[in-house]
Amino acid sequence: MRRYAPLIAEKKASICTVTTTPPGATVSLDGKRLGESPLVFVMLRKDQARQLTLSLPGYHNVEYQLFPDGNPVPLTVRFAAKDDHASGQ
Repeated sequence: MRRYAPLIAEKKASICTVTTTPPGATVSLDGKRLGESPLVFVMLRKDQARQLTLSLPGYHNVEYQLFPDGNPVPLTVRFAAKDDHASGQ
């Protein structure tokens, strides 16, 4: 992440930390899978908001619109279980 330090200082990127309960959620940025939580990554600024999606089977997806600005982006998410009765299962 050291190589991104100049971009972070210029407010063109942010360090994003994703922690979820339960852990193991798929973390995707703009539709591209980055890995599983817990996860730390550098998010580069673009002309529009970045779309961060957290997904875990059996739980509702969580989505964020983010604008990297040089500040850290700490995300701590507690997933809500899907209601099996509502889905007909």
